[in-house]
Amino acid sequence: MHQPQLQRDPEKVSQAVHNIDKKIEELRGTAEHLLQLLDQNDKLRWQDMLDKFSSLASGMNQVQTMIKKSALTAGIEDHGAFLRQHLVVPQKLVPDIDPQLVAMTQNRVQVWNHDTLPDYLRTKLNPEVEQDENSIDSTKSADQIGRQITTMNKHIDMMFAAMQEHSRQADERFQSKPSYSPMETAKLVRGIMNGENLKPAAHRNPGNDPSGTSRSSARP
Repeated sequence: MHQPQLQRDPEKVSQAVHNIDKKIEELRGTAEHLLQLLDQNDKLRWQDMLDKFSSLASGMNQVQTMIKKSALTAGIEDHGAFLRQHLVVPQKLVPDIDPQLVAMTQNRVQVWNHDTLPDYLRTKLNPEVEQDENSIDSTKSADQIGRQITTMNKHIDMMFAAMQEHSRQADERFQSKPSYSPMETAKLVRGIMNGENLKPAAHRNPGNDPSGTSRSSARP
């Protein structure tokens, strides 16, 4: 039998949980600050609102990137395979209020019993939600679903074509142009090696200069 992964890499598991907890805590602080800004109403600056939304979106992207590396600092991109190899198993259920649990969850969870456990460790939708989704799916006909899929595919194809056209235009616009002319380079080489198209500079004879003659004759 294989040894459980949790017993082989407890340090990595603790590190991954710590990294996820730290990043989620940062996101929670950003979300709280965003809610505080919303309460300001007329004092709220639109730029501050955009900055907070941008920070929140960036934090969510960082969490997704972190999960792809199983939240390990020097981990490889295994798309969370390391985390999926470890199961969260409750070790103790207590029907009484747990002060430590209350402090850790900021009064959101007070007891860890048979009623709260399924909600927080559930890997599937609630039966009520799943039943509602099934009822919604049953009301749609196959033709309606097919038309919606066709329309969505058409929109996706249009967006993809527009993106390709934009990328092509950008490549043509920023494509590097040659900074030299092969014909001019060959002409310059022939001129240096063979003297082609090179003419000697015309030297003037001072004795034949008409202006010089006139100046000499004008002297007394």
